[in-house]
Amino acid sequence: MSTQMFVPGLVQFFTEIALGQSWAATFFGAAVISVLSLAVRSGVGVGLLAGLGVATLVPLALQGHAAGASGHIAATAALWLHTAGAATWIGGLVIAIRLLPTSDAPPQLLRRYSTIALACFALVAFSGVAGAIPRLTSPTDLFSTLYGRLLTAKVVALVLLAVIGAVYRARVIRRVEHSPQSTRSLLAGLVVGEIALMGFASGLAVVLARSTPPVPDVLAVSAAERFTGDPLPPQLAFDTLFTTWRLEPFAAVICLAGLALYGAGALVARRQSSGWSTGRTLSWCLGSIALLFATSGGPDVYGVFRFDANVAAFVLVALVAAPLLVAGRPIALLHAVRSPRTDQSWGSITWADNVTTSRYGMALTNPIVASALLAAVGVWAFADAEILRWTLENPVGRLLRFCLTLGAGILFAASQLRTSLAPRSLVQQRAASVLVAGVAVAGGVLLIARPDVALSEWFGVVSEGWPFEAAQQQVVAGVLLIVAGPLAGIGLAMGRAKRRRSETDPAPAADAPATRVPR
Repeated sequence: MSTQMFVPGLVQFFTEIALGQSWAATFFGAAVISVLSLAVRSGVGVGLLAGLGVATLVPLALQGHAAGASGHIAATAALWLHTAGAATWIGGLVIAIRLLPTSDAPPQLLRRYSTIALACFALVAFSGVAGAIPRLTSPTDLFSTLYGRLLTAKVVALVLLAVIGAVYRARVIRRVEHSPQSTRSLLAGLVVGEIALMGFASGLAVVLARSTPPVPDVLAVSAAERFTGDPLPPQLAFDTLFTTWRLEPFAAVICLAGLALYGAGALVARRQSSGWSTGRTLSWCLGSIALLFATSGGPDVYGVFRFDANVAAFVLVALVAAPLLVAGRPIALLHAVRSPRTDQSWGSITWADNVTTSRYGMALTNPIVASALLAAVGVWAFADAEILRWTLENPVGRLLRFCLTLGAGILFAASQLRTSLAPRSLVQQRAASVLVAGVAVAGGVLLIARPDVALSEWFGVVSEGWPFEAAQQQVVAGVLLIVAGPLAGIGLAMGRAKRRRSETDPAPAADAPATRVPR
């Protein structure tokens, strides 16, 4: 191929072809991160760069088997989490190897990397299972098909990496603490073995991405399959609302990891003299369950096909799950069970404090600002038909809406449950609660009075086979908003009053820690 043909073809590939656009976005993101990493020195800046690095993996996740498979939105999220976990795992190992010879505390460095590697292992394993299940017809495919055998080999490599990690935590770190020189050869052997296994697993991942999975390509027949990639679920009823599930990997990771970490922290706190409130633990668990139900249960499954279920999912995340999670006081639990680092590095407590007590964190949890953000997210999600459709059919849109909804709900709940405020801020709390309730009621009234049907070209088509109830669904959604907005404000006011009474009680509260770890 001549240069005259190659250059225009390359430009066309990167500008007009979906795969080329994905690679171009990834290359551009990597270049930006490489340049900024030379200039950024603050902890917050490094955290933002890490988030940008994870985001640059999204375009590649959109181009795998997940993009055209049944349940492509969930499969794409699983592939993104899988790639992010593997990249963090491998990158962390490279950094640990680079820093180990010059580290003043090698055992501490290995212990911290081991914790990160354990989290990455759990993420890679969970997302791998979530991404593999839709591509297999039965467990026998793991041994009877080429795709299954490659997948089995990758699982074996992952198990061997887990064994190396267990050896790190159980033996190597302790031996490094007592005799660093004598364990150098053992540590080097394990590192070489880990790198070899990671390379083997990465190679298998490349081959898998170019292999045909056992699930046959089925021609989309119904409108639901053509638009969403999934068959139409059973018609909505009270029982199917709670029995119909479709796992959303990203939200499931947040819920399950949150439950595991909070539960472990609560057990540690209850064994200590400080104790921990059962009410806070129950609130966190209920919030996690509500979040999982809203994002993987009936509201999410039917929310693609019904407008009222879509609104219900939004309300559950923003006005039910988020306040319950905030009422669990996870940062207070973190302070109760962990000690801050003394080597000027950023641990979990430092990150939590810098996020919540910085001027940006304080500004975002200002009652007026937080309520305006929540109202803005609600208007953004439902006011424009094109944006609503984008959040229904596009994995990035779905993920962005979830993050914005949960984030805005947490900020609003945190601003409402804060008790140590000046009188002026107390007035702002009440005004903010009225603002959110007023926006919800106004939105509900507008939906009920609206003469046309919201996004009828989507909801009226994908639910083909059900009775056409788009207008009735819109009324139900309006009533839900009218009821949910004021009830959320009342519930948060009651929670704030209860917390204020427990803090002003001269006697030690039963659910308050007896000691507080200094920041």
